Amino acid sequence: MRLVNEIGRMKEPVSPHPHNPRSVSVTLQTGSWCSDSVVTLALPAHWDITVHDMQPRRALSEEEIRVHIGGVRTILGGHDQPLDRCKIAIVVDDHSRPTPVNQLLVPLLDALVEIGIEPSNIKILVAVGTHEFDDRRVLDRKLGMIPYDVEVIVPDCCEYRQFQYCGELPSGVPVKIHKALVEADSRIAISGVYPHDEVSFSGGAKILIGILALETISRIHRRHGLVQRGGEVDTAFRRDLEDLAELVGLHYSINCLVNQDKQVAALHCGDFRSALRAAVADARQAFGTVADPEADIVIANAYPMDTALCVLGKSRWCFKHAKAQACRVLVTALCDCPLGRVPLATSLRERFLQAVKRLSGGTRLKRWLRLNRRRNALRRDPGLKWRTGHIVFVPFVESSSQRRPALIDGAPVEYDWDRVVGDLLQHVGAHERVKVSVYRCAPMLFPIQSSSESRNVG
Repeated sequence: MRLVNEIGRMKEPVSPHPHNPRSVSVTLQTGSWCSDSVVTLALPAHWDITVHDMQPRRALSEEEIRVHIGGVRTILGGHDQPLDRCKIAIVVDDHSRPTPVNQLLVPLLDALVEIGIEPSNIKILVAVGTHEFDDRRVLDRKLGMIPYDVEVIVPDCCEYRQFQYCGELPSGVPVKIHKALVEADSRIAISGVYPHDEVSFSGGAKILIGILALETISRIHRRHGLVQRGGEVDTAFRRDLEDLAELVGLHYSINCLVNQDKQVAALHCGDFRSALRAAVADARQAFGTVADPEADIVIANAYPMDTALCVLGKSRWCFKHAKAQACRVLVTALCDCPLGRVPLATSLRERFLQAVKRLSGGTRLKRWLRLNRRRNALRRDPGLKWRTGHIVFVPFVESSSQRRPALIDGAPVEYDWDRVVGDLLQHVGAHERVKVSVYRCAPMLFPIQSSSESRNVG
């Protein structure tokens, strides 16, 4: 018997294993922007399996994408200077996000060039924010082949010469944002819309925080705490972000929803306020799922946000909705793109003190001692991993990556699925009929309250 969620149900998520009649197979994707490949996990046939996934949606055609994006022409009619002198800034999210910019950028550039914008006057700003960026290869896969001579800028939030002061938010936060955006005559943003733990849903004005100076990023973030992912849109954090977009003049917002294959499934374009809210209404239908608090085993697949280890937290939300004694497994790829984070700092003094800690080795020593204590505890009691956290299963390691860590964020890492299943069977009982919840694209999902939409499928 299989349990399949009606909301966002994937097509044939569980099927008999071709070589083992006592197993069933669950297919997952892995390695966003690295391999984007499919892996198959074999699970015991006597387990009751629920698969949570996005609502299946077809991809928009290239022509449909061009029609949606074509409205960008309307923002360029009010300029006094000729269009061939008009400067355009386009902000896109980085490769830790699943937005298929490679499917959107060329139609957007075509639309701009067709009305007379010179490609040399277009700058693309990658909103990396506090992500430590050190490799263009994965980013280039996301951006795709750009057939125009446009400049691609990856800001460094710590390099203050790149930023310009442009006023204060009503909340009193001083704003320093990248000069290329300030100098532009028209400003456009391409954002992905998915559940978010700080602003409920990403998209709209949220992307602008990725091109701010560290001081401004820190001050905005420290004003706000976490909220319910997939909750209300009009949060205090969102108000700060929309005040920011109003201050700097964000003229056109392209909000993209993806399907389970990371293709463009919907676009909501126009004013950053109204377009975002229309996209969120769409996202509620596409990404809502019923979390099962009675699951004995929870498997969360971090695709399509499994490129960077620093965003794995976006996939662990479902662990909080399981009972305390549940076994938890996080599935992620290991790509040659770890993307660490720059610590938040609201002043030069705070940055200096952080640098002293880093250079003195104190921070590394503290981290090493913590991980070593965890490693020794797991060595003494292997079952501890199920009782006090989760494990990480890595089905794909990029060929260029030399890293095969034994721990990720203190969680033990396994590279052999059969070994994981064997360990689970030993822990829960080889013949026990346990409930298993598989969250196929965990970072794209959010929990809804009702549980009446689940049904048995024999």
